[in-house]
Order: sequence, then C-alpha cells, then structure tokens
Amino acid sequence: MSDVNETAVLSKVPVFGSVGFAYREGIGKYATYLKVAWLPAVVAAAVMTLPSYVMPHLLSNDGAPDQAADPFAQFFSSEFIVALFLATVLQVLLVIPLYAVWYRQAAMGPEFALGGSKWPYGTRERRLLLASLFLFLCCVIFGAVLFAVLSTVATVALAFIVGFSAIVAYVYCIGRMIPLLVGAAVGDEVSVSESWQITRGQGWRIFFSVLVLVISSALLFALIGFIAGMGGGFVIVIFSSLFGAFGETIGRLVLDAVLAFIVILPSLAVYCCFQSGIYGRLRERLLALRDRHPA
Repeated sequence: MSDVNETAVLSKVPVFGSVGFAYREGIGKYATYLKVAWLPAVVAAAVMTLPSYVMPHLLSNDGAPDQAADPFAQFFSSEFIVALFLATVLQVLLVIPLYAVWYRQAAMGPEFALGGSKWPYGTRERRLLLASLFLFLCCVIFGAVLFAVLSTVATVALAFIVGFSAIVAYVYCIGRMIPLLVGAAVGDEVSVSESWQITRGQGWRIFFSVLVLVISSALLFALIGFIAGMGGGFVIVIFSSLFGAFGETIGRLVLDAVLAFIVILPSLAVYCCFQSGIYGRLRERLLALRDRHPA
C-alpha cells in the first residue's frame, strides 16, 4: 500500500490538461511573467545571443573560418568543450532566478512570485540550483552509461531498441522528479523519495504529457522562429547594405535578442508552467504524505 493517502488526491495528472495549462500560463501570461522578472530575463536573453558570436571564433583559426579544417574535430576540441561548459554554467546561474519566479507564480500565484526583489537569489533559488545540478548530474551519468552500453551492442537495430528504451525510461524517471525542482522554488524542499512517492501512479501520465508538450512546442516555436528569422533576414540585408559589416553585426544582434524573447524565453516559460501545473496537482499528496510521516 502506498504511503500517500490516495483519498486526499482530488484529481490525477491530466495529459492534455497539463499541456493546456502550460500554454495558457506560459504564453497567455507571458507579459506578466516578464514584468515580475524582467531583469533576469533581459540578462539571460543577452547571454543567449553570445554563442552565435563566440562559436565562429572557436571554430576557426585566428578568428577567421578555416575551410580546410575538420569541423567535426573542431566541434569536439578542448577549447570548444570548455567554452560550452562555461557558457552553460553562466546561463544556468542567470536563468535560475527566472525559473524560480515563474515556478512560484504558476504553482502558487503572483503573490508568491518574487519576495521583494527584481533579482531574487535567496535560499529557494540556491535550493533550485542544487536540485537542477543534481538532475544534470543524473543526465550526465545516464549519457555516459548509455554510450558505454551502446558501444558494446553488435547491431544497429539492437542499438536502436536499447537506446530508445533507455531514453523512454530516463524521461519517465525525470518526469517523476519534477516535484524536486518546483518544490525547491516554492519552499517545500521535496526529497527524491517524496518526489517518487507522490508521483506514484502518475508516471505514465506525466510521461505522455511531456511527450505531447515537447512535440507541440517544438513545432510551434520552430514555426515562430522560422517566420521571425525570415523577417529578420531582410532587416540584416538592409542594415548591411546601409552600414556594411557594422550594420550586419547590429542586425544579427537585434535578431538574436528578438528570437530570445519570442522563442527561447516563451518556451522556457511554457516548460516552467508545465512543471508547476504538475506540481500543483500533486502537492496535496505531498501534504498528505508529510501528515502521515511528520519530520
């Protein structure tokens, strides 16, 4: 018998309802989310534009493209790996306050969003950072183990089956760890054990809702990005024709910033709201569990 009092749970996690909530909150209230966390959003968007300017120099010699060099070898060069790692760490540190604000607003309401600061980085944010690093470490370990296993598989077909099954299992497990992240952001401090217990019986519902969200959001934001990119391409051509290389650089910078605000940040908002919606459905289970087993 589960440790969670099932009678305390009023509803299960809905597959399409969870996705609908994510879009209604993440896109429908996107302006509100930016308003309560505009500073982290602006800085995060600025950092997101850096790779398009840094990568060409990392993938070239003396800052100029090298047509004779092997792009594959350059991509996996030590300089590229180090730069990518540092950029990822910087983005995570900058985006954590943004995630925390959006988690709290979607899960608990606007009055819980900030706590009086335009750049919140208190106890809850530090706990969210630790929870994120824990899940990132799990991802790294999973990738390393999967790569080691696949390297021993004899046939392509078997490798596909093993890889696909492993990814399904991984997404299923990560879905059941969603309360870890949102709980840290709202101040509930959910443990791995508690997260696993309160998602019991809901794992496949969460899995399929993640699948629906990933497919639909990929199509939606790819379309938005394509349309914006087409329009931005004409702007870059005009800027470059008027101001030369400087105008092209400014045009690309503006385009990258626009794409960050209409593609990257909205997609982050949708995923944060999706996780918050899942947590909102499961929070009664957490409270019931803690009533049965007080600390």
